Amino acid sequence: MPDLIPIRRALISVSDKRDLVPFARGLRELGVQIISTGGTAAALSEAGLDVLAIEQCDDSVAIEGNPITPEADEETPITSLGLAIRPNPFTLAAGIAVLFAAVQSTIDERRFESAMLRALGARRSTVLSGVMAEFAALGIAAGVLASAGASVLAAVVAARLFDLPYEFNPLLWVAGLGAGVVVVCTSGFLAARGAINAAPVDVLRAAG
Repeated sequence: MPDLIPIRRALISVSDKRDLVPFARGLRELGVQIISTGGTAAALSEAGLDVLAIEQCDDSVAIEGNPITPEADEETPITSLGLAIRPNPFTLAAGIAVLFAAVQSTIDERRFESAMLRALGARRSTVLSGVMAEFAALGIAAGVLASAGASVLAAVVAARLFDLPYEFNPLLWVAGLGAGVVVVCTSGFLAARGAINAAPVDVLRAAG
């Protein structure tokens, strides 16, 4: 079969290390260089197999003809430093839909409160600032929960599934908090602006 491409290198990273050594030994007997991570590399080394830790890979090491370089490493979600968790657009859309539903369920109360405050002399900008402060607090809480969940998931997946060391990424928290505030404030404003802009006289007359 002339079309077959010979395997020169293999990256091995497993959590269940049963039958790992015989499999890796078979690859070595075929002349395949083994690149491995963390505990997998340690287990193979203890078994007397020649293994290259992924942390030692540089421009001179390639897999399937593609060099492992710092530039390539930045573009891959899984690295020797941990796991990058990317936001799911469907989850984000679901969160926005829930926020809209929550605001709409209390829209009458918000309209009445806004009318009362404006009738007592509060400016529309003051009422809007209070509402946006409420949404900002909700956004911060959502960002903290999302960032904490992503960090825990990254640590578990990196350690259990890919056998990689995990490094805390502060940018994940910055992005999570920022995105939470922006998304919640924007969607909350769009949902509640009708209540804020309603004429106080019309609202109070309807309530009375």
